[in-house]
Amino acid sequence: MHRRTWSISVLAVMVAAMLVVAACGPAVEDVEDPPDDPEDPEDPEDPEEDEPEDPDDDRYGGEFIVGTYGDANYFMPPLTGDGYTYHTKYLIFDSLIRMDSNLEPQPLLAEDWEISDDELTFTFHLRDDVTWHDGEDFTAEDVWLTYQFIANPFSFSAKTDYLDALVGFQDLLDEVDEYDQQLEQDEIDDDEWTEQVEAAYDQWKDKDAIEIVDDYTIRFHLDYPSGSFLTISTEVGVVPEHILGGVDLTEEDLSETDYARDPVGTGPFEFVEWERGDHWILDAYDDHFAGRPYLDRVIFRVIPDETTRITELAVGNTHKAYTVPMAELDYLEQEDNVQVLEGPGLGWDMINFQLERHFWDELTVRQAVAHGFNKQAAVEAIYEGRRPVAHGPFNPAFDWAHNPDVHEYEYDPDRAMDRLEEAGFEQDNDGWYRDGESMDFTLRVGTGSTAIEMCELFQYDMGEMGVDVEIEPLEEAAWLDAIFDADFEMMHFGWTGLADPDGYIYTTHHSSGIGGRNCMMYENERVDELLDNARMTTDLDERAEYYHEMQEIVAEEIPKIYLSYYYNYHPIAAGLEGLETNPTKHAAVFWSLQDAYWAE
Repeated sequence: MHRRTWSISVLAVMVAAMLVVAACGPAVEDVEDPPDDPEDPEDPEDPEEDEPEDPDDDRYGGEFIVGTYGDANYFMPPLTGDGYTYHTKYLIFDSLIRMDSNLEPQPLLAEDWEISDDELTFTFHLRDDVTWHDGEDFTAEDVWLTYQFIANPFSFSAKTDYLDALVGFQDLLDEVDEYDQQLEQDEIDDDEWTEQVEAAYDQWKDKDAIEIVDDYTIRFHLDYPSGSFLTISTEVGVVPEHILGGVDLTEEDLSETDYARDPVGTGPFEFVEWERGDHWILDAYDDHFAGRPYLDRVIFRVIPDETTRITELAVGNTHKAYTVPMAELDYLEQEDNVQVLEGPGLGWDMINFQLERHFWDELTVRQAVAHGFNKQAAVEAIYEGRRPVAHGPFNPAFDWAHNPDVHEYEYDPDRAMDRLEEAGFEQDNDGWYRDGESMDFTLRVGTGSTAIEMCELFQYDMGEMGVDVEIEPLEEAAWLDAIFDADFEMMHFGWTGLADPDGYIYTTHHSSGIGGRNCMMYENERVDELLDNARMTTDLDERAEYYHEMQEIVAEEIPKIYLSYYYNYHPIAAGLEGLETNPTKHAAVFWSLQDAYWAE
């Protein structure tokens, strides 16, 4: 189970059609500044504290207001958060390294690093001038704790697979899987499961796969060469040991801690307040090691209504609409108040089968659905030709790994109905039935308007062949729970992608991802073998061969219907300079907000 080292060439980014995943809702009143605390000499509103490093630099000052379509969930980098808070985490937290817009690793909390000749040891030399937003010093203890949170089986982090290459870690995961099976078969009870899993984790920690060398040096020991360890595993926001060091994950959920709702980071902006359902606010951190951001404040306003969100941007009441449907881009591009930044992405969107529900374990039935859906027309209609149709998970931005010649299920309603008959279904006036069970099903989706429109086109095509599809929109928290609990018959959503395909593609298609990102419950031994082999070599050409075959198998078996490949569009207020898009980021421009400023 393995990842690729950064001794190989960096991924080339290709332009491949345009992204916008949209949403909806009512206007929110302008956010008022939080009240000053007259007894607090460190209050961020104190004008003496807000003095920029260079008072003659007129780039300092102003605020950036984001209109977002949903409320935040929690702020906890070791866990997977919701789409609304991904961008916020780039501002509050720093990681060891960060991937730039060319997909090359750049120093951040780690000012330098070394990879051993056998590619099994990564040593990071940390900055010694970093402070947390509460003034405490940053050290290697913080990095160690962050990665222990990811590794700890009791955290249930979706990022656990990032650590597969660490010494002994796969053995730990296998042992935990054994205890899980024993628990399911009532061979052990909950207390025994907790005791055994805790003991297994403690034994793994004793291996010192993550080693604190000194206060400003940390070392990761690997079982095998892993090129993607640097590109994926080291870009996780670090959390403070002095606040979270006492958390017992057998007793407390990280996402339910006070810290998850009132975070302290080392990033360029510090958390100020969060009024549920209305807004959250970040202020510039004066003592950030890379220098104070130019902007004074970033405000995220919850504006669920899509029309209101777009109008607020167009008239200048907000400075970014997150997100905007493709259909509105032409309108916004004509507005003097708006600039549209663009750049390639790495992800894809899709409609997932849950292979343990309905009739989806049968390939013939999945083929019927694939032939019955005019995917090409739907993608062109929804994204107006700004995104390419997808037939697999490898975005063309991964030009070295993307296989453009995989099988495609063409739109053919007659063949679709033939497939249903082959599967034993019979059609009457009420639809398709087999042994008294209906072919009708429910499609769950988030509240984004573009996603719902895509589902409605799918619903229409299914209806044309006599299958009734009920669309069930879910609010963000319920939607995320349903995805990671695999609680659906069919689900529409997307993955953003990471700087190496070993990230999301491995965890969404390998059987070890079941219970996490592999929410379609897909298992194929050859696919597992190919993904494992691709992890275990740093040779790019060899990896590409494994990935090409994997894509061919998945395209034939269609455990999900891939819809389109992401390309990112960002409507931003005119006059804001210094932003740069990044293909690896869910909210691609936020990673450079530290350098943004208002031009005169």
